[in-house]
Amino acid sequence: QASRDRALRAVADTLTSQTRNYDLCGRLGGEEFVVLLPGVAGEQAVSVADRIRRDVGDRLDGLSVTLGVSEYPATSAQLEELLIASSNALYAAGPDQVRVVEKF
Repeated sequence: QASRDRALRAVADTLTSQTRNYDLCGRLGGEEFVVLLPGVAGEQAVSVADRIRRDVGDRLDGLSVTLGVSEYPATSAQLEELLIASSNALYAAGPDQVRVVEKF
């Protein structure tokens, strides 16, 4: 339990240090977190996700994290759809990867 708590804390600390003060970061439950990056599109979001992935690994001596990235489209998609798309990308990725939703 202590090592799991330490890992969750490292992820939370990384999210705080690798995002802007107006980005929204939160824990969805278990070991899943979500980050909303207003005004950040495609390639830049992947770059942020990759920095988060590397930083968690550095903080916890090789712990790997996998991230799913989706971009909120100009159409009126619901937040729930966005989260599902990101989760699908996450589960389709292998360990220690950033995976982007190809089409939303």
